[in-house]
Amino acid sequence: MLPQGTIVTSRDSKGVITYCNDEFINISGFERSELVGKSHNVVRHPDMPPQAFAIMW
Repeated sequence: MLPQGTIVTSRDSKGVITYCNDEFINISGFERSELVGKSHNVVRHPDMPPQAFAIMW
C-alpha cells in the first residue's frame, strides 16, 4: 500500500521538472537529482501510451 499524502511537482513550459516534494520522491522511487532538470516523461512507465501521459499532464 502506498503512503497517503499529496504529491507535488512543477515543471516549466517545456515539461522539465523544476520542483518535486518529498512525497513525490518517495512514491516515484527516484532520487531528487534524477528528477529535477529532467523531462517529466522520466516517470512515465514504458508501456503507457504517450497520448495518455500527455492528457494526464
